[in-house]
Amino acid sequence: AASDDRMVIEDTIKDFSPREQEIIRMRFIDGLTQVEIAKRLGISQVQVSRLLRRTLKKVQEKIDPEGLMR
Repeated sequence: AASDDRMVIEDTIKDFSPREQEIIRMRFIDGLTQVEIAKRLGISQVQVSRLLRRTLKKVQEKIDPEGLMR
């Protein structure tokens, strides 16, 4: 199941910016916390939170463009 999830994530984010891809991978594939991601990227946890929120919204729009899962 984890392998399937990873493939779905990779396919979904393939057109995202390298930074968006990196943050999604660190959070959901590597399992890092927002604080750990912030330290690695040299930014604040608040900035990581904002980037994740925006990027996850893009993921949701790509997976469910008509909002049927809401």
